[in-house]
Amino acid sequence: METKLAQKDITTRYTNLINNMTLRTVHEVWESDRTGKIDSISLAGGVNHVDPAVGKDVFVQLIAMAVDRADFLDIDLSRITPSETVKHLRAVVSKSPHRPTPIDDKKGVRG
Repeated sequence: METKLAQKDITTRYTNLINNMTLRTVHEVWESDRTGKIDSISLAGGVNHVDPAVGKDVFVQLIAMAVDRADFLDIDLSRITPSETVKHLRAVVSKSPHRPTPIDDKKGVRG
């Protein structure tokens, strides 16, 4: 039997997915950089979808983050709340990523 999720649950799950994937991606890049050549990472994530207003494929940026290695490696990922960590790292995150609503990145992202 199928159970329909409440809109709030859908929003929360989608936002959590974006936060977790962003942190995991940054973590994996540094984990794979065994020689320590990467000092900072700038990451932009989003989704491709059909814009219902014009019927065309578009890319909507939902998150942007820039972070230095030392700042990120100072975080104990086993004890965090991803949304708080993304906020702590000053990421720019969509206010409604499940819609999808693009981020406002006019001011840029600084790590």
